[in-house]
Amino acid sequence: RSTPTALSAARYGLAGASVGDYALFAGGQVGSTSYSAVVDAYTTNLTRSTPTALSAARYGLAGASVGEYALFAGGYTGSAYSNVVDAYNTDLIRSTPTALSVQRHGLAGASVGNYALFAGGENTSRVATVDAYSTDLTRYTPTTLSTVRNWPAGASVGNYALFAGGHSVYLSAVVDAYYTDLSRTVITSLSVARQSVAGVSIQSYALFAGGHTGSSYSTVVDAYNTSLTRSITTELSVAREWLAGASVGDYALFAGGYTGSAYSNVVDAYSTLVS
Repeated sequence: RSTPTALSAARYGLAGASVGDYALFAGGQVGSTSYSAVVDAYTTNLTRSTPTALSAARYGLAGASVGEYALFAGGYTGSAYSNVVDAYNTDLIRSTPTALSVQRHGLAGASVGNYALFAGGENTSRVATVDAYSTDLTRYTPTTLSTVRNWPAGASVGNYALFAGGHSVYLSAVVDAYYTDLSRTVITSLSVARQSVAGVSIQSYALFAGGHTGSSYSTVVDAYNTSLTRSITTELSVAREWLAGASVGDYALFAGGYTGSAYSNVVDAYSTLVS
């Protein structure tokens, strides 16, 4: 683990996704009533730039990648729950494909096969809805999560998209796995039940980092391999929730979040060697 250049602004409830040679971190909350549309982009050598902003400032959105696009979906604008999806291509040009089927924030994104999935979240209540976008950005609605929950995390490994943790009636350690045909199974749970976790994929692992356990902020990083076996790797440098994950080149990045006393601009980078 290393700590590259910080985000352009400390914030939490942001989202991460990757496209081409970039890892993108978008949106988030920067104060008690201030929301961000900023997008920070990191190259394969971890140099940071700021491409075109989101179409609307919001937090609690989710990111996922499919084909030639990084997608940022949903969120809360400060006055309404959003179903907006912003798509960035490999040149970081932004477009707005078909909206989510349900307006919501606190959802999670992950990719598998030819689909980017957005799962869970809440508006007036928690939902189990899953929206899937194909490589041409057509939207489908596959099998729902095994339980309704908000603030889960998404990441991909091998032939699976995983959605981990969150809050249902209680804090959850459940991990739902979607196969390339979008069929769903339930696999080994997280080591600690928690919400507001971040997920990211790197080489043969899906990593789930940080979050809130109900009594404390977490530095725990759970790693799932292509056989969906779980292990625990090096902890985050700072305990925090509502952080975001994205990968670029040989690195998985975890950025931003809330420490319990401050908004964070810290970025932790994990190399392809998970230990």
